[in-house]
Amino acid sequence: GRGRPGCGVIGLDTNMIVRMVVRDDERQTAVADRVFDSLTPRDKGYLTQMVQVELWWVLRRRYRQPAAEVSKLMAELLASDNLEFEKPQDLAWALELTNQGADLADLLIARQASRRGGCTLTLDEKAAALGFGMELAD
Repeated sequence: GRGRPGCGVIGLDTNMIVRMVVRDDERQTAVADRVFDSLTPRDKGYLTQMVQVELWWVLRRRYRQPAAEVSKLMAELLASDNLEFEKPQDLAWALELTNQGADLADLLIARQASRRGGCTLTLDEKAAALGFGMELAD
């Protein structure tokens, strides 16, 4: 089955989305397809911010997909009527900036601190140099 009846929110784990995208395991892809086909605007799949970051990381690192392709895919998922995202405005903002060379996780980390009126200290010189809310700790 799709999940427990009356489950309410239908949280989706990263592997569900990865299977749907890369289609590298026939059995798991079939299950993921059935789950995605069952989602509707009323019974949406939910992607936490952790899943969003993990999806970015898995597709970029494990499957070596270019940042522009992953960003485009995630923007398409974000536009789906059948999916709901934790902090969708933050994801949309971060996806725009990944095209400038920033890492999605760094952007979302910095965004959380900036929402509280702060900045994020890092040892990552590249992330700090991009100027998206991260400052190099010294």
